Amino acid sequence: MPDAGVDFVVRVATALKSKPKGDTEPAGTGRDTPKKEFKNPFLPYEEDLWVAHLSPSHTLLLNKFNVVDHHTLVVTRDFQSQEDPLNARDLEAALRAILSYPSGALAFYNCGPFSGRSQPHKHLQVVPLPMNPSGSTTGEPPLRSLLERGAPPAGEGSAPFSARTVPFAHMASLHSIRPGDDLSVAAAALEGTCRQLQEGCGKLARAAGVERLSYNVLLTRDFVMYVPRGAEAFQGVSVNSLGFAGTLLVRAEEELSFLEEIGCMTVLERVGLPWQGEA
Repeated sequence: MPDAGVDFVVRVATALKSKPKGDTEPAGTGRDTPKKEFKNPFLPYEEDLWVAHLSPSHTLLLNKFNVVDHHTLVVTRDFQSQEDPLNARDLEAALRAILSYPSGALAFYNCGPFSGRSQPHKHLQVVPLPMNPSGSTTGEPPLRSLLERGAPPAGEGSAPFSARTVPFAHMASLHSIRPGDDLSVAAAALEGTCRQLQEGCGKLARAAGVERLSYNVLLTRDFVMYVPRGAEAFQGVSVNSLGFAGTLLVRAEEELSFLEEIGCMTVLERVGLPWQGEA
């Protein structure tokens, strides 16, 4: 679905209607107590969904509610909160998963009440690239083209930046991670970058009058992007991290018709945050 120079991928995922959603933390975490008994799907996880242990701290599972083939989850092996920032252990496990996909992959993280998160147990999701195999001429997510147009000149390394070519507020950084790299070293460096990006998102949120930060994270072997959120949905269309990569999931044909009428980018602008001040 072309919109604002981006060829969005829109999927009707009726299975999402039956996907359970855990909006609160289990008792004993020091956070909100759930209104009903919480059943953690990752402790224990279903044995039939297990793929591999990525590290002593993380395991890789098939996504029971997958939206594409080979949709996986990078899950902490003990309970950690989805409210917590990504750390080097999370990032190393995610990179191992990304690099295991022959054509590359996108990992994403939904953090906070407006992020489109579904479970309070810390996990990243991973989907293969390209997102539209039949129509893509590149292995990159559709929205990457807008990000590239506003990126700093080559050679400036991993310095955080914002691309005003993208119509919603965000923070991003470029890198290059390939098979054979020392992923523990790469993840340690990436943790520092992610901390800067999250802090930048916090400033963007406060400037927009948002007190509690919710954000989405997109990670590939070439870039990482943080998007602060102002709302979880617009006119009934829920958006998680995949939306900001250029892929929107709708639960019914009616939502698809709405997107065709209003435009995908408009939805992203409404659930994200506007730019504040000058470029």
